[in-house]
Amino acid sequence: MGTAKDSEQTRARIIEAAGRLFAERGFDGVSVRLIAKEAETHLSALNYHFQSKQMLFFEVLAAAAAHASISEDDKRALKRLKPREALFYLVKEALADYRKDGPENWRHALLARESHRGGEAHQNVIDRYYRPDLLFVAELIGAATGLGQDSRHVQFAVFTLISLLETFGLHSHLPDEIVPGFFVDFGKADQLSHHIVAVSLSAADPDLAKR
Repeated sequence: MGTAKDSEQTRARIIEAAGRLFAERGFDGVSVRLIAKEAETHLSALNYHFQSKQMLFFEVLAAAAAHASISEDDKRALKRLKPREALFYLVKEALADYRKDGPENWRHALLARESHRGGEAHQNVIDRYYRPDLLFVAELIGAATGLGQDSRHVQFAVFTLISLLETFGLHSHLPDEIVPGFFVDFGKADQLSHHIVAVSLSAADPDLAKR
């Protein structure tokens, strides 16, 4: 008889195998038999943990989003800092996580695929992970700029920050391919993190478009 630890390890293997396959082939291009084979387990184990392919997909997508989201512990720690300092550490850690994961990580690939496809599972990710993270970053930017977090200018700044993180974190190979040596010069002494914060805060300026 397997132990609780064995059961959790099997569950984790199923999520990892399913995540890779869903990211590569999409929901409709993957069978439960293939997932079980890749996870080196049996269909009975897959059914025991997830009941259906749809439920497994929900769990896999949620796991990918949770991996990329700001944990509650991190939010509490960041709130103890000054807003601009909190934004700096948030950006710095996000860039480090992107570099550690690499652009081929199935979690990023799956989230990108599903953002285009949409659907109930992706809406669940938006409600459970994306929106709370956006509101938290909006709170920090609002506090740093003296604007309310519901300001459209603050929200624009949040999306600016996210775009910069994806450009220089998730797709960091592109800037260096287009401008060789970019990160050699721009990656010193956390310059990139400071610059992303500065640009994002500037994006919240209500008079920016009038200049």
